[in-house]
Amino acid sequence: MVAQRQVAFLREAPDETVLVALNSTSEAVQLPLKGLPGRSMTSLLHDAGKIAIADGAAKLDLPAYGTAVLHVLR
Repeated sequence: MVAQRQVAFLREAPDETVLVALNSTSEAVQLPLKGLPGRSMTSLLHDAGKIAIADGAAKLDLPAYGTAVLHVLR
């Protein structure tokens, strides 16, 4: 859980990690994410480029009522 109206969680398998994030508000938000494995993430839903992970942390921009499904690259 990131905030009361946003949620983010990891799903992990031995060879793959996926991050799912949801924004249930009518305003765009930037989610501060911590404890992430890997070096970067790429969207599985949109062609949005890579999101860098530094020291297990990243920032994820979500639009109003937005959803992100990201592949975590190790």
